[in-house]
Amino acid sequence: MKTTQLSHIALSFTVTIFLLIVGVSPSLAQTDTEFWLSVPYTTPAHGSPSEKSIVMSAGSKNATVTISVPANPSITAKVISIAANQTGTFDLSTWIN
Repeated sequence: MKTTQLSHIALSFTVTIFLLIVGVSPSLAQTDTEFWLSVPYTTPAHGSPSEKSIVMSAGSKNATVTISVPANPSITAKVISIAANQTGTFDLSTWIN
């Protein structure tokens, strides 16, 4: 074999091994511990939305979620525990005018 053919085979082998290692390794997604949200405003002419709630899901570990309103300290923060791979719901109706 020629030297260029050996170089091409070695490069192909290296690239293949690299792609296998990268492809087989577990994928990791970024998760965060702080989220900001608001209930969407709709014009009163459309009527009040029937449900004003937050739906949260836990990943493979248990989650503790704290819901607070920093702009209104008179509202007591709510702490919700969600078991791993489960979903929790919190009704915001009492917090919304």
